Amino acid sequence: MHKVKTLFCDIGGVFLTNGWDRHARRRLVTEFGLDWAAFERAHQQALGDFERGRMDENEYWRQTALAVARPGSVRLKDLRAFMRAQSAPLDASMEVLREITAEGRLRLVMLNNESRELNEYRIEQFALHRYFDTFLSSCYLDARKPEPVMFQRAIQILQCRPEHCAFVDDRLENLEYPRQAGWHTVHFAGAPALRSSLLALTGAAA
Repeated sequence: MHKVKTLFCDIGGVFLTNGWDRHARRRLVTEFGLDWAAFERAHQQALGDFERGRMDENEYWRQTALAVARPGSVRLKDLRAFMRAQSAPLDASMEVLREITAEGRLRLVMLNNESRELNEYRIEQFALHRYFDTFLSSCYLDARKPEPVMFQRAIQILQCRPEHCAFVDDRLENLEYPRQAGWHTVHFAGAPALRSSLLALTGAAA
């Protein structure tokens, strides 16, 4: 096995709760009395630009919740606060992340799909800069997983070889391209399994 030098990690669903998934959006429409079908349709139309960093958060809300809400019934600041309140750490996984960082054997890189303002909030709120050396999020790369270009740009920026990279994600579809391209891949299925998988990778690299 080739020596793994760089560990790329998804964040939502692995170390933190998902930032803005379907469950969070369901809670939003309940909280603010919105029509689910109308909101979700607007969300899907805006999502690509939002997560690629082409649309800021205020514009996202103007095109989604504010567009389908009754005029004057929803405030922008409340929508922003609600979105941020959906984020929380997954404590068991965060402990694994602390262990990996303390070992200091791998370069850690965040590779996630996220809108710019929410991404930067989560990095700051959960002190992710303590663990990750580099942040290659969709909002910075103008690409989204599982698009191959997301992974291609990541290794081009870092100048690393696929066989020296490992990638952790909770969604199988996001692992398909990197596996085909020669990366080591780890499907996240809980903190104990993640710890075992990473020990196997780093143990083989020793």
